Amino acid sequence: MNFKLGYRKRVIDRILLNMSMKRETTIDLYMAIELLQAAVTASTIANCFRHASFGVSSREPSEDLGDVASEGAAGDQAQTSWDSLLDASVVPDCDTFCTYVGADADAVTTEELSDAEIVRAVTGVHNDNSDECVDTPEPNVGEPDARASAGCDRPAAPLLWCSR
Repeated sequence: MNFKLGYRKRVIDRILLNMSMKRETTIDLYMAIELLQAAVTASTIANCFRHASFGVSSREPSEDLGDVASEGAAGDQAQTSWDSLLDASVVPDCDTFCTYVGADADAVTTEELSDAEIVRAVTGVHNDNSDECVDTPEPNVGEPDARASAGCDRPAAPLLWCSR
Protein backbone atom coordinates (compact mmCIF):
# COMPACT_ATOMS: atom_id res chain seq x y z
CA MET A 1 0.00 0.00 0.00
CA ASN A 2 1.45 3.37 -0.88
CA PHE A 3 1.79 6.29 1.51
CA LYS A 4 -1.14 8.35 0.26
CA LEU A 5 -3.49 5.37 0.19
CA GLY A 6 -2.50 4.43 3.74
CA TYR A 7 -3.09 7.96 4.99
CA ARG A 8 -6.47 8.31 3.33
CA LYS A 9 -7.54 4.89 4.57
CA ARG A 10 -6.74 6.01 8.10
CA VAL A 11 -8.76 9.20 7.58
CA ILE A 12 -11.76 7.10 6.50
CA ASP A 13 -11.31 4.79 9.49
CA ARG A 14 -11.19 7.81 11.82
CA ILE A 15 -14.40 9.18 10.30
CA LEU A 16 -16.11 5.80 10.73
CA LEU A 17 -14.90 5.49 14.32
CA ASN A 18 -16.20 8.95 15.19
CA MET A 19 -19.51 8.22 13.44
CA SER A 20 -19.98 5.05 15.49
CA MET A 21 -19.22 7.00 18.67
CA LYS A 22 -21.47 9.89 17.52
CA ARG A 23 -18.62 12.41 17.65
CA GLU A 24 -17.73 15.12 15.18
CA THR A 25 -14.61 14.49 13.10
CA THR A 26 -12.11 17.32 13.04
CA ILE A 27 -8.73 16.60 11.52
CA ASP A 28 -6.28 19.24 12.66
CA LEU A 29 -2.58 19.43 11.88
CA TYR A 30 -1.58 17.29 14.85
CA MET A 31 -4.03 14.53 13.93
CA ALA A 32 -2.92 14.66 10.29
CA ILE A 33 0.70 14.23 11.37
CA GLU A 34 -0.26 11.27 13.56
CA LEU A 35 -2.16 9.67 10.67
CA LEU A 36 0.76 10.29 8.31
CA GLN A 37 3.22 8.79 10.79
CA ALA A 38 1.07 5.69 11.09
CA ALA A 39 0.96 5.39 7.28
CA VAL A 40 4.76 5.17 6.97
CA THR A 41 6.01 1.63 6.51
CA ALA A 42 9.40 0.14 5.73
CA SER A 43 8.34 -0.31 2.11
CA THR A 44 7.37 3.39 1.94
CA ILE A 45 10.85 4.42 3.03
CA ALA A 46 12.46 1.93 0.64
CA ASN A 47 10.37 3.31 -2.23
CA CYS A 48 11.43 6.87 -1.35
CA PHE A 49 15.08 5.87 -1.54
CA ARG A 50 14.49 3.94 -4.77
CA HIS A 51 12.73 6.94 -6.38
CA ALA A 52 15.63 9.16 -5.31
CA SER A 53 18.09 6.69 -6.94
CA PHE A 54 19.84 5.79 -3.68
CA GLY A 55 21.15 2.25 -3.61
CA VAL A 56 19.95 1.41 -7.10
CA SER A 57 20.96 -2.10 -8.06
CA SER A 58 21.15 -3.60 -11.50
CA ARG A 59 18.20 -5.88 -10.87
CA GLU A 60 14.63 -4.92 -10.18
CA PRO A 61 13.70 -4.84 -6.51
CA SER A 62 11.96 -8.04 -5.52
CA GLU A 63 8.76 -7.74 -3.56
CA ASP A 64 8.18 -9.96 -0.60
CA LEU A 65 5.11 -12.13 -1.13
CA GLY A 66 3.99 -11.40 2.42
CA ASP A 67 4.08 -7.66 1.72
CA VAL A 68 2.03 -8.12 -1.45
CA ALA A 69 -0.55 -10.21 0.40
CA SER A 70 -0.83 -7.70 3.25
CA GLU A 71 -1.19 -4.84 0.77
CA GLY A 72 -4.04 -6.69 -0.94
CA ALA A 73 -5.76 -7.27 2.40
CA ALA A 74 -5.29 -3.62 3.35
CA GLY A 75 -6.81 -2.56 0.02
CA ASP A 76 -9.83 -4.78 0.70
CA GLN A 77 -10.20 -3.22 4.15
CA ALA A 78 -10.00 0.26 2.63
CA GLN A 79 -12.74 -0.62 0.13
CA THR A 80 -14.90 -2.01 2.94
CA SER A 81 -14.41 1.21 4.92
CA TRP A 82 -15.31 3.26 1.85
CA ASP A 83 -18.46 1.19 1.35
CA SER A 84 -19.41 1.91 4.97
CA LEU A 85 -19.08 5.65 4.28
CA LEU A 86 -21.28 5.25 1.20
CA ASP A 87 -23.91 3.36 3.22
CA ALA A 88 -23.90 6.12 5.84
CA SER A 89 -24.32 8.77 3.06
CA VAL A 90 -21.15 10.56 4.17
CA VAL A 91 -19.76 10.59 0.64
CA PRO A 92 -21.74 10.98 -2.60
CA ASP A 93 -22.65 7.86 -4.58
CA CYS A 94 -20.84 9.16 -7.66
CA ASP A 95 -17.45 9.05 -5.91
CA THR A 96 -15.37 5.90 -5.73
CA PHE A 97 -12.49 5.04 -3.45
CA CYS A 98 -10.11 5.34 -6.41
CA THR A 99 -11.30 8.88 -7.22
CA TYR A 100 -10.94 9.79 -3.54
CA VAL A 101 -7.37 8.50 -3.36
CA GLY A 102 -6.38 9.98 -6.73
CA ALA A 103 -8.17 13.32 -6.29
CA ASP A 104 -4.91 15.28 -6.23
CA ALA A 105 -3.01 13.22 -8.80
CA ASP A 106 -2.96 16.09 -11.30
CA ALA A 107 -2.11 18.78 -8.73
CA VAL A 108 0.92 20.88 -9.61
CA THR A 109 3.30 20.50 -6.68
CA THR A 110 6.42 22.04 -8.19
CA GLU A 111 7.13 24.98 -10.43
CA GLU A 112 6.90 24.15 -14.12
CA LEU A 113 9.93 25.67 -15.86
CA SER A 114 10.40 26.31 -19.54
CA ASP A 115 13.56 25.09 -21.30
CA ALA A 116 14.98 28.63 -21.30
CA GLU A 117 14.41 28.97 -17.55
CA ILE A 118 16.14 25.65 -16.90
CA VAL A 119 19.15 26.65 -19.03
CA ARG A 120 19.30 30.03 -17.28
CA ALA A 121 19.17 28.34 -13.85
CA VAL A 122 21.93 25.86 -14.75
CA THR A 123 24.27 28.32 -16.45
CA GLY A 124 23.67 31.17 -14.03
CA VAL A 125 23.29 33.65 -16.89
CA HIS A 126 20.55 36.16 -16.21
CA ASN A 127 18.55 38.28 -18.63
CA ASP A 128 20.28 41.51 -19.75
CA ASN A 129 17.09 43.42 -18.96
CA SER A 130 17.24 42.52 -15.29
CA ASP A 131 17.57 45.16 -12.63
CA GLU A 132 20.73 43.66 -11.20
CA CYS A 133 23.94 45.64 -11.37
CA VAL A 134 27.49 45.54 -10.13
CA ASP A 135 28.81 48.52 -8.21
CA THR A 136 32.30 49.19 -9.45
CA PRO A 137 34.21 52.26 -8.35
CA GLU A 138 35.36 54.51 -11.15
CA PRO A 139 39.11 55.08 -11.27
CA ASN A 140 40.38 58.50 -10.22
CA VAL A 141 42.75 59.46 -13.01
CA GLY A 142 45.52 61.79 -11.91
CA GLU A 143 44.63 61.71 -8.20
CA PRO A 144 46.83 59.92 -5.67
CA ASP A 145 45.53 56.68 -4.31
CA ALA A 146 43.77 57.49 -1.02
CA ARG A 147 44.43 54.02 0.34
CA ALA A 148 48.15 54.23 -0.29
CA SER A 149 48.41 57.64 1.35
CA ALA A 150 46.42 56.47 4.38
CA GLY A 151 48.71 53.44 4.78
CA CYS A 152 45.85 51.02 4.44
CA ASP A 153 47.12 47.47 3.84
CA ARG A 154 43.71 45.77 3.69
CA PRO A 155 42.46 44.39 0.40
CA ALA A 156 39.60 46.19 -1.27
CA ALA A 157 36.06 45.17 -0.38
CA PRO A 158 34.55 42.62 -2.74
CA LEU A 159 32.16 43.78 -5.42
CA LEU A 160 28.52 43.63 -4.39
CA TRP A 161 25.48 42.72 -6.44
CA CYS A 162 22.59 45.06 -5.87
CA SER A 163 19.06 45.60 -7.12
CA ARG A 164 17.75 48.97 -8.10
